[in-house]
Amino acid sequence: MAQLKDLVEKEVEALRRHVSFENIGIVAESDKSHFRMNSSHRGSSASLIKAFYAAALYQHFLMQGGLPENTQIDVNPSLAAGSPSSLVAGDSVPLSRLLEEMVHTSCSFAANLIIGCLGHDFINKFLEDSGFANTSSRALFRRHPDFGPGNIIDGEYAANCTSAGDVCDLLKMVFTDKLYPQDSPNYFTLNPHHRMRQLLEHHSNIQGFPHPLAGYLQDGKFIYELPLENVAIGQKFGIQFYDFGVCGYVYPIRENGTRYVYFISILINGMREPLKDAFGRATPALQRINRFVSSLSRKVYDRFIGNQL
Repeated sequence: MAQLKDLVEKEVEALRRHVSFENIGIVAESDKSHFRMNSSHRGSSASLIKAFYAAALYQHFLMQGGLPENTQIDVNPSLAAGSPSSLVAGDSVPLSRLLEEMVHTSCSFAANLIIGCLGHDFINKFLEDSGFANTSSRALFRRHPDFGPGNIIDGEYAANCTSAGDVCDLLKMVFTDKLYPQDSPNYFTLNPHHRMRQLLEHHSNIQGFPHPLAGYLQDGKFIYELPLENVAIGQKFGIQFYDFGVCGYVYPIRENGTRYVYFISILINGMREPLKDAFGRATPALQRINRFVSSLSRKVYDRFIGNQL
């Protein structure tokens, strides 16, 4: 694994001027090898926490007496947050739609409504029981986040947090059918692992950056690092003003059905420059981060999959 370690460290070195080394967490793993750097670093999760909310909601669906997917939820305008949403205040929508909105378009309004249904106590108990020791749900998403640079988790403000190791472990457990007990009464009816993978693999374009693991925007054009005609990607990513996170799995689509899958997660906290301007537009710092992520993703792809195709 030394070769990949050298490649990753070279990529990270280019960021050292923009963020402290200890605030960059990276995990890259396949069934045969792995690389971890600051994997237990707890930092602001941005929207990565929404993948855990989706996982917790499926746990609730599985429980005896848990909420059914078609439960109608009132859209409470006091929970509105983040970017404009298709949710209309005063409407009632099924939980299944909130789940899709939260993951597919990273809708923070939908996430807040799901938190309101489950409660932080249930979510944190699920996280603890599942072994995600560095992840916790502490706060609703806000309409105008105002976290400043360097506000890492041990500060005074309430924030949702995770680590690169936890998000990578979540994806591995989902992909290998190990997150939910198969002896649950309605496990095979609900098929939660398959449904979670569907959510992650249909994660749609957010703010002009589709699939950060696959490429980056340059002069309005998407530059691909991964051959999307040959691979499938399940992923979630999130951006706050000084924090960025992405996690995903990549596997080739082969005619014989054989899959070589790898998992990657990157969590960067406390950038010295904002990733968005006052209007929510990408800054040069965010463009730099996206190039870093896609370049690193390509190196991991070459190491784990490229020679299998």
